[in-house]
Amino acid sequence: MIVAVEGPSAAGKTTWCRAVPGQFVAEYIPTGQEPDGSDPEEQAAYWAQVNAQRWRRALTLEDAGGVAVCDSDPLKLHYSWCLAAVGAAPVTRFEHELAAVR
Repeated sequence: MIVAVEGPSAAGKTTWCRAVPGQFVAEYIPTGQEPDGSDPEEQAAYWAQVNAQRWRRALTLEDAGGVAVCDSDPLKLHYSWCLAAVGAAPVTRFEHELAAVR
């Protein structure tokens, strides 16, 4: 079973997830190497790769112990969809990211 823990910032998601030793998939930590968003395909490919790595980690933990606890959705597709839904980002951003994980 893969459990994705979601909620508002500072609600205690990370603290709760870390309480499950050996089964925790951490949320992405910015590196400063992220694309600036000027090229939607580059941005989509980058984030698809980052999130695919988190998904693979979740699958590995699930195979090893039966459960993986993820600090947020490993694929993060909900993020771009929500931004587009409220008009904070173009819907094409979501479409590029969705295409990158298909």
